[in-house]
Amino acid sequence: MFRSNPMPKLIRPAFTRALPHAPPTWFDLGFCVSAQGELLCLRASEDVPGYFRERGRLRKMLGSDAAVARKLPPLPRYLRGLLSAFDGEREGEATEFALNPDSPHPAFSRFPNGDWLVSDFDPVRKGNFARVIAPDGAETRRVFLGEGYFHSMQCDLNGCVWVGYDECRSEAIPPGQLAKFDGKSGDLLWTQAGTGFWIGDCWGVNPGADVWVAMHGGGPWPEGGATGAAANYFTQQRIAFRMIVVHADFVGPPAGLAQPDHSTATGWPLLRIGADGEVRHWMTTLRHFQGFAASGDLALVIGAYDMRRAWKSNGYRADKLGLALLRLGDVGADAIAEGRLALGETRDRGALRVFGAGDALHVLTDKTWVRLNVAEVAGALGQL
Repeated sequence: MFRSNPMPKLIRPAFTRALPHAPPTWFDLGFCVSAQGELLCLRASEDVPGYFRERGRLRKMLGSDAAVARKLPPLPRYLRGLLSAFDGEREGEATEFALNPDSPHPAFSRFPNGDWLVSDFDPVRKGNFARVIAPDGAETRRVFLGEGYFHSMQCDLNGCVWVGYDECRSEAIPPGQLAKFDGKSGDLLWTQAGTGFWIGDCWGVNPGADVWVAMHGGGPWPEGGATGAAANYFTQQRIAFRMIVVHADFVGPPAGLAQPDHSTATGWPLLRIGADGEVRHWMTTLRHFQGFAASGDLALVIGAYDMRRAWKSNGYRADKLGLALLRLGDVGADAIAEGRLALGETRDRGALRVFGAGDALHVLTDKTWVRLNVAEVAGALGQL
């Protein structure tokens, strides 16, 4: 991961499962991981990914959307979706629902009571009116999740919804921010306003009872107001940032942490948002986390690189399978051990998708689901 260790110890996960196959006549559309650690599966009655691959091929060949429309018919209006949860041993009862053909790649998540949450963006009203779907497929209500576009949407263990925005037009939610909504009423419960922190664009959310944030383009406001990188972000709003949010059962250092100078900070800070909205932060020297989990005073990240060593070696490339174990101190989080996730041959992995849930990292390839616990990795690296 950090180049100084050419032979990091291989970590072979104890939990590895093949992704469940779609039922006959259904097509895989997406997978994610719930705050409870279940694998959530979304299928469609039509081959939606294949349709868009063909559309992209025709667009490249024909040169215009009008020419593509004459060649390729649109997706059928009667498009169905199928949602299910897989615990690693069996796949639960599936929930069938109407999938919006105008928004055929929805974000989806699951409430602790078994209800599903499916995003549904209204391009006319420019709003996110997510649907709450009961296990029997009936739509029970809609939850307004702000105006604009978001990267991530996840239910937490308390039945609330966390949304990470790319662009939000609601006055109560500054652009590129994180917001918490009541899962029943849709009321806005929390933003970073008033906490002394600002948060960059949110690309992945996976909270639990508490929320951990590892972010690029965020941190404590400098004394005296927004200057440097923070001011640049809010004036230009064109800088691409990344954030990952996970739940952690953390017992750690007290409040009253130092306020670092973010004009010279090199790593991504870690934030913990408690159930009461209290925010604490720890500085790191790492960037580009693909996923993050924590337990006690230990944190586990995957796919990061250490800025101190990267500058010395004139490069910023990270090992996507590199693991770093951090120990959380009073102010900073220091890397104390390194390893590498053993996933087999590169050609068999496909694209990696990483989710954090509690004290576990979940890594999805095109074929497999892998789960790593913080304690499992700490033991393998001799840190317990």
